[in-house]
Amino acid sequence: MFKFHAGLFSLLVLTFSAQTQVLADPLKEVQGSRTFKKVLGRQNIKVTSEKVYTTKWMNPGTFFGQVFLREEGYRLLFEWLSIPDKIYSPLQTTISKKAEYLGVERVLLDQTSKTITLTILIPHPRSREVVEQRMMHVFTDLIPTEAEIHSQMELELEGGKAKSYELEDGRCKIIYHGVMNSLLEAKVDHCLQRKSLEDFVKSLNLKLFDQRLQS
Repeated sequence: MFKFHAGLFSLLVLTFSAQTQVLADPLKEVQGSRTFKKVLGRQNIKVTSEKVYTTKWMNPGTFFGQVFLREEGYRLLFEWLSIPDKIYSPLQTTISKKAEYLGVERVLLDQTSKTITLTILIPHPRSREVVEQRMMHVFTDLIPTEAEIHSQMELELEGGKAKSYELEDGRCKIIYHGVMNSLLEAKVDHCLQRKSLEDFVKSLNLKLFDQRLQS
């Protein structure tokens, strides 16, 4: 009698496990889908605010002023860049509102499920001279030093020129200097993705980005 119950119990466990696996697989499929990741990206937004900007230094009627003064003005930057959302899905966005600058970092997932990180830095009007003199570390830290660079080249873009870097640690990044002393950095963790990184940067509407930011 004991053997019968033990055998029956084992059969029930196997049946339950199989049913659980059947139910779990669709969940994994949903979690792995690009739609799920897009929704997650929209929700996963972190804001670090140390400064409430005022109209003393900028006109709220200008696009530049709206980027700083509107609660979610950073969204304008992505609208101008026109990132193809069918190709690149946002996973996480971090906004840093500092007295000296506005910083936005967005991690995106491409169609091959590889990540690309885009960072945008825009100095506050009173900090532009400091940035021009290369004395603001948050800006200069994005530019690799000679010791960090394995190779570099100029990248021709519709909106201008950028610098493409292959670093000694195996990472690749592209730096674009925009108007109003803005700085854009796109990077990947491994230079095997260099072509994907260049394709991403070339897809950005940097011309519109510069036009809107200085108007």
